[in-house]
Amino acid sequence: MRRRSRRQTLLLGLVELGQAATWPLTAVLVALGPLLPVSIPLVAEAQRLLARCVGADAPSGWRREDPWPRWVAGRVATAPFWRQDLPLALVALLAGIASMLAGLLALLAVMFLLMPIGSAISDGFSVTVGQTSLTEPQQLWWTPLVALVMGMCAAMMLSGIGLLRTSAVSALSRDREAERAAALGRQVGDLRRGRATLVDAFEAERTRIERDLHDGAQQRLTALTLTLGSARLAVQSLASPRPVPGRSSRATAQREAPTGPGTAQGPYGHCAPDAVGGLENLLAQIDRAQELAETALGELRATVRSVSPATLRDHGLLAGVRELCADSGLDVALTASGDDSALPSPTATAIYFAISESLTNAARHSGCGRAWVSLACTPAGIKAEVGDAGVGGAPGAPGLTGKPAGTGLAGLAQRLETVGGSLEVVSPPGQGTRVLIQAPMTLPW
Repeated sequence: MRRRSRRQTLLLGLVELGQAATWPLTAVLVALGPLLPVSIPLVAEAQRLLARCVGADAPSGWRREDPWPRWVAGRVATAPFWRQDLPLALVALLAGIASMLAGLLALLAVMFLLMPIGSAISDGFSVTVGQTSLTEPQQLWWTPLVALVMGMCAAMMLSGIGLLRTSAVSALSRDREAERAAALGRQVGDLRRGRATLVDAFEAERTRIERDLHDGAQQRLTALTLTLGSARLAVQSLASPRPVPGRSSRATAQREAPTGPGTAQGPYGHCAPDAVGGLENLLAQIDRAQELAETALGELRATVRSVSPATLRDHGLLAGVRELCADSGLDVALTASGDDSALPSPTATAIYFAISESLTNAARHSGCGRAWVSLACTPAGIKAEVGDAGVGGAPGAPGLTGKPAGTGLAGLAQRLETVGGSLEVVSPPGQGTRVLIQAPMTLPW
């Protein structure tokens, strides 16, 4: 409890004294059985108002948008009536009894204080203490001291009762539902900020991986392919082979060499048969190594493109989708409209991969070689649709309870949810498949 000033303490005591004076009215209101649903909210609201007057945090249960009579009449049907108003009315009754006792003590203090004055102005005034009757002011010198002690006790009692009452009113007036909603709102805000941090970190990590693969492993594989080609040319030049039908790509000249026992006239000139076989085997191994290197290079390029497509990053979503349609292996009809320059990178990436996965599924499972993609960018958001006229019945579509959703589209749906978007699959059996994608133009955090 925060430290209270003397002024606040005095105000608290005076308010408590006033409540002690009005305690009979409070008791009557609470005791009116038929009017309890109306009187209890009034008493509770009065307690909150008085608590706010002395600086306590006791928010009103009444909202300005609700008419006062309707609020009072309907309060009994709400949970706060039983959780807040009824306990507050009981607190008002119990604290009022204690305040009345303190008020009586204060009244006695005033009477003791006025005794010397009464004896001075009235000849018939007397105070009987035991068997002694005191009539002179000099005999009543002690009554002001008693009045002072009693007044101090009454003041401390009123202040203490007021402090306890105010604390109880503040505790009972707290809106638990609003506090819980505010706490949940703060948690949601923290989760959104954490999600934004994770999305940004993932985007940065994807870009870093793409750059490392492109500038590192991809360049080394390219150099390896060129080196293997140079090695093949060097091996071919060792024997200066002559032109031979069916081997025109190998060499155009033949080395001059003497003939004799153990030599053979072949495509590599006059070479020993073992040497000719060794050269053929070496060239075959070099060709195989070069083929594997070129295959690995192609796969690495595809991986780099799937991690962070350069076209998407450098030219935007529309250009990236055009490239997807061209490389999908399907006859894709693309319809695009709007400006995607203001589209955030996480949103563009999520939509790009959702369209990519949808086209891949169409190529693998639709049984149809044609598809369509529509993409519309507006200031409010972006909508995309990928469809085909294939067999339908895609996993995860509504109505297909026997087919669980695929991990690819399910993961993409979760990814779209992180940027405030959604993904819906419409795939009646035998009627093709439509994947509906939408996302807002601004991020939700």
